[in-house]
Amino acid sequence: MSNSSRPRGRPPLTQRQSITRSSTANGRTSTANGRTSTATPRLGQRTTSTAYAFEENSDSPAWKSAIETFENVVTKTLKELQASIKKLDVDLGNAIEFQSQRIDDVEDKMAAIETECAQFRDKISALERDLATKDADINKMERMSRRNNLRVVGIPTSPNEDCEELLRTNVFSLFKEVPEVVVERCHRDGRGSRNRPPHILVRFLSHRSKTFFMRNRRAALKGQGFFIVYDLTKSDLHEKKKWTPRLRNCSREELN
Repeated sequence: MSNSSRPRGRPPLTQRQSITRSSTANGRTSTANGRTSTATPRLGQRTTSTAYAFEENSDSPAWKSAIETFENVVTKTLKELQASIKKLDVDLGNAIEFQSQRIDDVEDKMAAIETECAQFRDKISALERDLATKDADINKMERMSRRNNLRVVGIPTSPNEDCEELLRTNVFSLFKEVPEVVVERCHRDGRGSRNRPPHILVRFLSHRSKTFFMRNRRAALKGQGFFIVYDLTKSDLHEKKKWTPRLRNCSREELN
């Protein structure tokens, strides 16, 4: 064949580079036209090659040094972790013991406070009983001081009035067979209210005079627009207001 009949762009066979193939344990390398290509090894081949490399390198000094360094790091880390856990355990135990001691102290203080409060309650109860006794004694003495007193309720006030003369003219004169009456003291007491003038407080020299007017007051003062009451102490007046509605209810039940 002549040179003119060969295809253009393709060198003669004698000028072509020979193709060489070389295989290694990791794959195949082929050379064609001056180009080198490496074939990827299969999975089984790669694992086998890695195992062989591990076995070959396991006895090397560098490998042994790396293993020893790794073991030292792991051992050191474990020791540090154990020390940290032990310290944490000790700290936690100390904290629990401290809190337990604080709780015990608080409980002791609470017990002492409760004991002191119980003592205070006993003292307060004793003082209350003593005060009640003193109040009863004072009320009794005040009641005795009012023994000869009475109050006239409902008499209108007038300018420059003489309370004793007002009573003798408008009150005592309504009673029949009045004994000799000696008024020791007589005056208005309190401020009164819008619907009722202040009471007239009368103190007789004799308890007999006071008893006479109190016994005959209903018949003598019926329909007069004013009335006579006992001069009660504050405590007795409170008791009267408390029991009056109950007594009225009892009276109504008896009438029914």
